Amino acid sequence: MLGWNLAYGGCTSNSSLVVPYPDWAPDLSRQIDNFVQYANESVPWTAENSVFGLWMGLNDIGNSYGNTTNDEANLISKIMKSHMGALERLRGYGAKHFIILNVSRM
Repeated sequence: MLGWNLAYGGCTSNSSLVVPYPDWAPDLSRQIDNFVQYANESVPWTAENSVFGLWMGLNDIGNSYGNTTNDEANLISKIMKSHMGALERLRGYGAKHFIILNVSRM
């Protein structure tokens, strides 16, 4: 069994929607770029023998808490579309099995 952790603490789904903390932390799209650059080429994985785990929501909600636009529903919709787009991107590379952890009730 081999595990790759390409996550960074404080990152968000899309840094153009919600700024990560720290602000240099790569968003989900950049983490997928890292997977494609490093893991996808050097690790012999297949769709049948792999599971992709993603944690979503905590930093997006926490870091946008002070959002002054008063349009949280629109922001959350954009975050979800971005996150789902990232999952589709992984599927395009052959990922098939996902574990998606979400934010707990706050």
